[in-house]
Amino acid sequence: MLDASVTRRQLSLGVIDIISGWPELLWIESTIDMFIQPKSKAQELKSAGLIAKYDLNGFTSDPCSEGDVIVDSAGNYFGVHEVDETWILNSFMYRTCELVKQEMHADRPATYGSDAWASDPRYLLKVWLRTNMTGTNITEDDGVTPAEVLYQFGEPDYPLPKMFLAPKNVDLIVSVCTPEMQNLLGPDYYPLGYTSRVPIKFYAVNKTGITADNLLSKVEAELRSTLETHPIGLRRSLQRQKTGDRTTTNQTVNEVDFILTCTDVATVTRFATNNVTYYALAALGAEDATTGIYTVSYAAGSTMQMSVVPKSTGQLLTTLGVHCKYDAVGITNTLVTEGSQIDAPDGKRYLIQSVTPYYAASTLLNYEVGLTKIDLT
Repeated sequence: MLDASVTRRQLSLGVIDIISGWPELLWIESTIDMFIQPKSKAQELKSAGLIAKYDLNGFTSDPCSEGDVIVDSAGNYFGVHEVDETWILNSFMYRTCELVKQEMHADRPATYGSDAWASDPRYLLKVWLRTNMTGTNITEDDGVTPAEVLYQFGEPDYPLPKMFLAPKNVDLIVSVCTPEMQNLLGPDYYPLGYTSRVPIKFYAVNKTGITADNLLSKVEAELRSTLETHPIGLRRSLQRQKTGDRTTTNQTVNEVDFILTCTDVATVTRFATNNVTYYALAALGAEDATTGIYTVSYAAGSTMQMSVVPKSTGQLLTTLGVHCKYDAVGITNTLVTEGSQIDAPDGKRYLIQSVTPYYAASTLLNYEVGLTKIDLT
């Protein structure tokens, strides 16, 4: 006797994770009848009165929803990506489910983890947006009631429309996606920082008291205001990509996308392998009666971190935006004074002629030091 019994793992959304903003995925298991057949068996399906619209189809008259997981008698796992109902007049006939086989199945842990979030650019931007975007400006149509906003990582592994339904009843989703990143190099090939192009997506649906397009217009205005009030490093640009909607089994989700381009300062100590000996200018002594030149005294030598790039690499320096008018350029995170001296790793001694700080917004990037070679012979 043929048996069409499968296990339906019905998806339910649990507690929101503080790091990712994704909900815990809860599974309620039950037994349903489902006939699973690939599209290649179209002739057999037609004979049975069924239409194969997906590459892998699950036919059932039992309840089944997008986001569920089906487990067959052989232990194979299939994700339910879409559900289409077939009716004849006012009579429900069956559901056609788009199934995608999960070759390696494992349930996602309830929490994102505590060891990766601190350096995750998605998390840092998510916290920045949640902290600085004023919730009282993101309201329902009455202009008074604050909308329920969820900040989360992009590309979640659950059907997004479920968040807008009970029991979550979210009004607006702010989704921070994985950025494209490019490092910014100093003249010594060490990274000064990173330029990131971060996709930010906003989702809303029409519901009682909320017009999705109106809510998205409010959050766009608030995003612009937030960037003007709280710049992120070297804020470059905010580009509006598109507006549109995605239609699913349950509802239509309105969407507006942005690309935020910004620069983050490198957090790693840069010059750890480039030690020089620094002789700070201590004092000017007596003036020579003949030459009028003052005697100079220096503090005892101390070790500090500085990359010394000679003028012979001037083409490299020019390409990287550094104009080298001295014998060499020193790049350091430590403040030094004009008139002091250094001994470079190659044994050459240099006089410090100029010290120029460079900033990203209010954050110090490094000091660029103009160096003139001293002849020790």
